[in-house]
Amino acid sequence: MFKISEKWIKRIEKGLLIIGLGLIATGLIFSLIFNVMLAPCTERSFYIKTAPDLPVNGHEIDIDCILWEPKSEYDLYPDARPAAVLVHGYSCSNIFMRGIAYELNRRGFVCLSITARGHSGSSGIFGTSFENETLSAIKYLRDYNKSLKIDTNRIGIVGHSMGAITVTLASIIDQELENYWINSTVSIAGPFANQSEQTHGLTGFLSTPYLFPNIDFDPETAINNSIIIGRTNNTRPYNYLNIIGTLDEAFTVESAQEVLYESSTSSFWNTYGITEDNYTMIQNSITYGSHENGSARRLYVLQNIDHLMECQRSLTCIETINWFESSMKLSPATALDTKNVYEDYRGLAPWFVVLGVLFLSIPLVIYTGNWKQLKPNMKPLSSHCTEMNKKEMWKTFSIYAAGFLGISLVAGPIIHFLGLVYIIPTDFIASNFISLPFLIQGIMTIIFMTIIVFYEANKYGLKTRDFGITRNWKSNLKSLIFGFLIFSVINIIMNLGFSAVYYDLRIYQIYSVIELAIYLFIGFFATEMIRGTIQNKLSRYKGVLIIIPNWKEVLGSAIISGLITGLGFGISITFLLSAAGLNIFSLEILGMNLPLFLIVPAIFIFIEIIFSVIMGFIYRKGNRNILAGAIFMAIFLAWALSVFTPNGILNIPRISFLL
Repeated sequence: MFKISEKWIKRIEKGLLIIGLGLIATGLIFSLIFNVMLAPCTERSFYIKTAPDLPVNGHEIDIDCILWEPKSEYDLYPDARPAAVLVHGYSCSNIFMRGIAYELNRRGFVCLSITARGHSGSSGIFGTSFENETLSAIKYLRDYNKSLKIDTNRIGIVGHSMGAITVTLASIIDQELENYWINSTVSIAGPFANQSEQTHGLTGFLSTPYLFPNIDFDPETAINNSIIIGRTNNTRPYNYLNIIGTLDEAFTVESAQEVLYESSTSSFWNTYGITEDNYTMIQNSITYGSHENGSARRLYVLQNIDHLMECQRSLTCIETINWFESSMKLSPATALDTKNVYEDYRGLAPWFVVLGVLFLSIPLVIYTGNWKQLKPNMKPLSSHCTEMNKKEMWKTFSIYAAGFLGISLVAGPIIHFLGLVYIIPTDFIASNFISLPFLIQGIMTIIFMTIIVFYEANKYGLKTRDFGITRNWKSNLKSLIFGFLIFSVINIIMNLGFSAVYYDLRIYQIYSVIELAIYLFIGFFATEMIRGTIQNKLSRYKGVLIIIPNWKEVLGSAIISGLITGLGFGISITFLLSAAGLNIFSLEILGMNLPLFLIVPAIFIFIEIIFSVIMGFIYRKGNRNILAGAIFMAIFLAWALSVFTPNGILNIPRISFLL
């Protein structure tokens, strides 16, 4: 293979560093321009409680809110301002709705964006919708209408995905309670007309403690409460717009047409020649009914836009604003078009940062790993390891595989039949499907690999360092700091790039994340014992790929160990999914039959290979201590699970923490 000189390797490293920092800087500058310099509003974050007459599971909960008020130059209605409550989708937060809020601010609207319960800074546990929190937010605007100068007859709501389900229900419930607070409703990407049809066969699974540990959750009631069929009439929901993208992975244009049809009465649609049998005749960009009496209905289809981006498009902002202004009888001096709406550009900021982090990560690991103060000073591998007979080497790999897969077969039953999900659960939705196998298989694998260490030491003369472990506490401490430092840099950069634009990546439940990280660390340490010794035994295969001098051992060990550990975790997790009530042979969901017993192991093999490549790169020639990769992946995955999966435990202390 073509060999690159040391001089060019250094240049490539510096080049990647410059490109990475340049992309990150570009993303942060974009964010500064569109989220600070061009921000049309003032911003205030605070908490409100759900109204006493609008409890959540019998409790008052804290709702994390952001209030955006238009600056003076955009305050078109200074004495009686229109307002909107914005509701995000699953795994997001109130920040996700910033783009639509800014464009509404430019048209004189006050915007209150709320975070769903169990997400980010809001308390409570996850639910399938959160209409009482939405109504409580509207009540807050009404209660403080004098200080906020809000016209209480001009309050609209807009929601995306799970938030779309929420605002549709909130608009219906608003009239069922005879409040009549909501002037108009915008639903983006959702809901289904009959949610129970889409979750058929999942109610048992949704009530499993692996999803909601130590919590009595009645999914059937929750799902039935989200059905809109039979609860609508010509004005319930009031002035209803449904926006859907043609590439939406969760909903379809047809499902949007169905929900629009079910949002009114058959007699209403009969006047347009539309019936239950031909509701797909509902046309794009046509307003049915009248804004005057609240019967207005409209479908807007975004071409070639997927589920996530439906809420981040300028056309979505324009359609939402036009709908609100028509419903509220507002007549601003200027018309809207894509030239004076900035959402398409504002949303570029975090993706520059992500791309920059990818470029930066390679030189970051290299420079940090070569930092003298952090070098673990592991002794060189023994010749018994690097020169082991190939037949004997593959024999040891087979023993690792047999041992780990055997452990995997018994780990699932141990977790389930001992009821460990009730004894040592982690706190995030579905995190127990990952954390408990990592913990139990990790403990058993560490015991197994300890026996292997002694066995191979006696049989082949291997040393503990050949397994990537050492008794030297300074070496271990340096490796732990090395892994934590890499995570910290990536985490801080991602927070700067994302937390003002799309996702709130801060850690709120620090104690829960620490607990989850410990469980995961035990699992990653165990799998690193397998992967590390495989990589060491493959170190005989030399080769340079761009700037990675030991790429053959990294890739080889990642594939071999990824196949072993990925299949093992796939086996135990598939067992837990079956024990939780899922049909692992043919799960019917969203019109598809999924053979989970094949899909889950395949997914985890792929994930484990990716994780192993990352840990193999961290576990470099001069840093052969498995603690660095294990601590990095444990903290990284715990952070990701805490950010992207809502809370499933009541009364968890919520502390905003950057890392």
